[in-house]
Amino acid sequence: MLHPVPLEFSGAPCGYRCRYCFTKDGTQSSGKLSSFKSCLTGESRSAASYFAALGSPVLLSNRSDPFCKQNELNTIEITKLLAGVGNGAAFQTKGGGKVLEAARIAGRSCWYVTVSYFDDSTRAKIEPHSPSVKYRLSLISDLVKMGNVVYAGVNPYVPEWIGDEDALIRALTDCGVYGVWSELLHFGRKTTLSDDDTAVMGEDVVRRAHKPADDFELGRIGAFMDKCRAAGLRTFIFGQAQPSDFWQPYYDIYKKGCLQNNQGFINHCFATLEDYKRVYFQDYFAFVTAGLTDKRLQIENYIRVHNRFLFFRKEKSPGKMTFKDVLRLSWKYPNVAFSLLRFSCFAQCVDDDSKPVLDDDGNPVLAFKRDGNFEE
Repeated sequence: MLHPVPLEFSGAPCGYRCRYCFTKDGTQSSGKLSSFKSCLTGESRSAASYFAALGSPVLLSNRSDPFCKQNELNTIEITKLLAGVGNGAAFQTKGGGKVLEAARIAGRSCWYVTVSYFDDSTRAKIEPHSPSVKYRLSLISDLVKMGNVVYAGVNPYVPEWIGDEDALIRALTDCGVYGVWSELLHFGRKTTLSDDDTAVMGEDVVRRAHKPADDFELGRIGAFMDKCRAAGLRTFIFGQAQPSDFWQPYYDIYKKGCLQNNQGFINHCFATLEDYKRVYFQDYFAFVTAGLTDKRLQIENYIRVHNRFLFFRKEKSPGKMTFKDVLRLSWKYPNVAFSLLRFSCFAQCVDDDSKPVLDDDGNPVLAFKRDGNFEE
């Protein structure tokens, strides 16, 4: 419900080994090229094969850089394969030697290039094995000149690392960046860092990343996103509760197989609903899953991996689920990562006795309000 591209191939653990990366310990399993090919050719009966048959593009990649030395040759092979079958590829990278070769093979595509610093000396400390800031800005410019839509990932957003925010924003706009995706640095409970990593990243930075973000941090990243919008850049941050055409190029470029997401539904509500109007699960389900199968697929990991509390304490873990099953859980439980109740423009309706209002199928009924102020 975050990214419109439903398929991903991650490849081998990334060789850039950035100090903050959650996969740098090598525990991220390598993607198997043979399994990936079987999905594209229909030999597999997996959910991935279903999306491949729809013509969905493939993201390369969220968990490992596709153009580090460990992955670049496979990335070229995969890009050729996707171009041949007509699915297309979307790319997330810090750059590498074969980026432009892949861009020529793929044709017009969506690219996300991480640029979390303006001062390259800081990049060299935090990401010592990754390409320079100067190279990445040049790469963005080259990709844009080739007709691609390029996003900048100021991700993670760490003010101490960025340096001159205004200069970075000017550099990104000068390169032709379409939009900026930013998130605060966050470490999970099981994240382990060496003393050297902590010292280089900054003890205060690491301490903050191990805790839920406070109002001060949220205010800082919010102000940064405001600056980006003022410069004409589209923006995205998890929990964004305002209309945005940030994802629209994906639907324009990849004509088939991109999924509707929460941002799309928020755009729909802002365009069609008055404040305090009720929002029903059936409307959400119909919007998000239009054209998708109602068959049960092996998609339970989509919700189970990051929301284990559901199946330990509340729900039985199913073998297979429909898209409706997955969305119903996110609608029912506000602590599911992609629940609409995590967006300030939605709130759960209650009756005069403060009990949740339910529809005829037992689903909570939500209310919509643009500014998120339901206390008025």
